Amino acid sequence: MPYPTLHRLAGASLCLTALCSGVATAAPVTASFTGAITSLRDGRLGSTFPVGTAVSATVNFDNTLPGVTLSQPPVIIEASGNLIFGTRVYTVTGIQVSGRSVVLAPTIPDYWLFVIQATGPSTANGDLFYGLYWYLNAALDGFRGAPPHYPLQAAWAGPITATGRSIYAANIVGTLNVQASNAVPVPPTAALSLLGLAALGLTRRRSPAPAGAPQ
Repeated sequence: MPYPTLHRLAGASLCLTALCSGVATAAPVTASFTGAITSLRDGRLGSTFPVGTAVSATVNFDNTLPGVTLSQPPVIIEASGNLIFGTRVYTVTGIQVSGRSVVLAPTIPDYWLFVIQATGPSTANGDLFYGLYWYLNAALDGFRGAPPHYPLQAAWAGPITATGRSIYAANIVGTLNVQASNAVPVPPTAALSLLGLAALGLTRRRSPAPAGAPQ
C-alpha cells in the first residue's frame, strides 16, 4: 500500500516548510565609498598619506551577519573588493565584524563596527595596513552618525619592537553608497537532511523485498 509512504512524505513536507519559514537569507551587498583624509593622528603617515589624500573603496560582502552580543568576540566574514589611498591599491581579504549597542539591548545592534582587512603596499616607513574602520548603522545602509562627528579611520601598524607595535591612523570623511540585491534563501542543513530522509524512505518502499523476507 502506498499510503504510509505518502503520509511520511506529507509529514516531511510539512516539517520542511516549517524549517524553511525560519531560513536565514543571504543578500550580496556592494558598498562603495569616496572621500579624503582630513587629519592624521600621527605625523608618521604624512609622508605617504598627507591630509587631502583621496580615498575610495569598493567592498563586496554578504549581509548574513553573526548574532549580536556585547560579549561576543569579533567575527571574520568573507569579503572582496579594493581600497585605494592616493595611488596605493589594497585588496580586500575579509571584514572583522562586531555588533555594538549603546542602548543596553545586547541582542539589538545600535551599530556595527566593520574593520575592513586588506593586503597591499606598506607606507614609506614600512608600516603595514591594519584596517579601514567603518561604523555602520544597524541597517547597514549608512554610517553611524555623520562624519566628521563620527569619523572613519584607516590604520597602519608599525614594525614590532621590544615594546610592542604602534598603530598609526588617519581620519577620513566621505560618502558611502550601499547596494543590496534581493535576499536569497539559504536552506538549513536540517531541512536538507529531512528531505534526504524522505527520499530514502520512498526508495526503500519501492525496492522489492528479498524472497522469504517478512512483509
